[in-house]
Amino acid sequence: MIELIIAVIILTVALGSLINISKQNLFYLGKSKKSIKTNTYISLIACIDSSKSPKKQKVYLSDLVNFKNDELRKDLKEQKIQTSFKTIPSKDTKLKNLNLNMDILQKTYTLNNKHSRNFYTFELKL
Repeated sequence: MIELIIAVIILTVALGSLINISKQNLFYLGKSKKSIKTNTYISLIACIDSSKSPKKQKVYLSDLVNFKNDELRKDLKEQKIQTSFKTIPSKDTKLKNLNLNMDILQKTYTLNNKHSRNFYTFELKL
């Protein structure tokens, strides 16, 4: 009889541990999906935005991208992107007989004032 009680207790502890591990995995999976979605929105605006003028702007993704899918359109209406530019001082490099001048432009895209990513554009001049 004691063996049966011990076996039931061991099974209960094992099942409780498995349920707890499952909950943690689902939490990380949900967090991962949200992170992927955020990165996708920022990458989308970075691909569309080809301007090199250093100006700040705030725009909704729904103004730049037009999808026929209603769910996507509703989701894009809520996504506000703020763009800021920063010019990094140019760097001169000398390689043997060649002078290179590199101009660097840093674009920062911020999604809903929470998540931001930096993108860099390099221009090489001989």
